[in-house]
Amino acid sequence: MPGSGSNRPLGVRVLALWQILVGFQWFLGGLVWMGISSIVDPRFAGLAFVIGLIYIVLGFASLLLSRGYWKGQEWARRKGRTVALVAMLIAILGLFIPAIDKFDAGSPVLTILGCIVIIAYLGTDGVKAYFASRSRH
Repeated sequence: MPGSGSNRPLGVRVLALWQILVGFQWFLGGLVWMGISSIVDPRFAGLAFVIGLIYIVLGFASLLLSRGYWKGQEWARRKGRTVALVAMLIAILGLFIPAIDKFDAGSPVLTILGCIVIIAYLGTDGVKAYFASRSRH
């Protein structure tokens, strides 16, 4: 049955749920940045507000990606790999910033490793077959 999801791979379920958490994190981060915009030096208030808006857009995009994973939509698999690649490239740049702790929970190293796992997983034959079977309508 197309809507049952009974053949949805466990990793796809985990990625979908993870994207929901990430989406809410982006939304909350956006609200924080917008709040900061009202208390920082007026020269930086506009920038802080724009950063907040960008975070909120990223949160919305993350929730759409989660929905696409859950429904098995091929565009989400492809976009998920692209997002992971971009995040990995940005994290690689973060390795060159001296003030960033390289091995804490939000470190560039862990982001790079996580992105490699996501890119590899979404490229496996079984996962590709699952998304392809769900996208033929």
